[in-house]
Amino acid sequence: MIQSKKKSKNIQLQTTIILINLGTPKKSSYFSTLTFLREFLSDKRVININKLLWYPILYGFILPFRSYSSSKKYAKIATKEGMPLAYISEQLQKKVNNEIQRNHAATEVRLCMRYGENNIKSTLNSIKKIPHKELIIIPLFPQYSATTTGSIFDEVAKSLQAWNFIPNYRFIRDYCNEKEYIDALATSIQKHWDRKGRGEILLFTYHGLPEKNLVNGDPYSCYCHKTTRLVAETLNLPTDRFKTVFQSRFGPSQWLKPYTEETIIEMAARGIKKIDIIAPSFAVDCLETIDEIKREYNEEFIKHGGESLNYIDALNDSNQHISLITNIIKKVIS
Repeated sequence: MIQSKKKSKNIQLQTTIILINLGTPKKSSYFSTLTFLREFLSDKRVININKLLWYPILYGFILPFRSYSSSKKYAKIATKEGMPLAYISEQLQKKVNNEIQRNHAATEVRLCMRYGENNIKSTLNSIKKIPHKELIIIPLFPQYSATTTGSIFDEVAKSLQAWNFIPNYRFIRDYCNEKEYIDALATSIQKHWDRKGRGEILLFTYHGLPEKNLVNGDPYSCYCHKTTRLVAETLNLPTDRFKTVFQSRFGPSQWLKPYTEETIIEMAARGIKKIDIIAPSFAVDCLETIDEIKREYNEEFIKHGGESLNYIDALNDSNQHISLITNIIKKVIS
């Protein structure tokens, strides 16, 4: 008796790369903004205060008032494509995916957000049943901080607890030391100067953190200062032509100094008329760059005697940024 043999199916294992950004309200409405801020400001990595002390402040004061003021700011930067952080991140993801798929079969680059819609949990749930060879997580935060990359790590780990099979797993902690990242920033600055001329000083502004984070071991501040130094060296800038500052402080506690706003006011008072400013900790432009820097800080600078505060765009979906993220993936992909 001849037994028939069934041909076994060859299962092609997939590699998924997930780019993760912070997130944004879907709309500029009050309730959409409140929902986003509630999740963001409830993260213990972001606000490391006992919930019994923090939640009455959060729900009784911060959310009702900050949601209103922030929704007005989001309305100013919203476009027909949506919120800049969301659609620029999507363009970056699509272009990186196209580059990776040229030479790597069964590989897909996805995008998700730490907070809001299209979040980490829903994204990982959507690929849970795919047979994976490898899973690569890349937070779009060049400089590591517990408040950003650390929080993403926590949420990814929490979601992966529901997977019965964990594939080979790589988590890219930071990429501010990559030469291509430094070169991309330097190129962006030089192109800006070629188009618009050079200001009297170049400010490197980074999103701030409470000083206690540094005291407790968060290396973010050190990474920021190193990024500034490496870019300045690449551009051959003398030490009196650039400065590292920190923006977006929140609450009464001491944050990383010097503060961006205080610095530009002081420079205007000293007679400086033209400042160039770049925000290397932001992979793509968002509320903090488009509204806070380009509008608020520019208005403050002019109000105190300056003439122009010229913002240099984030790397966004530029060719340099696509190449940078693509090459980071190529270095770790099996």
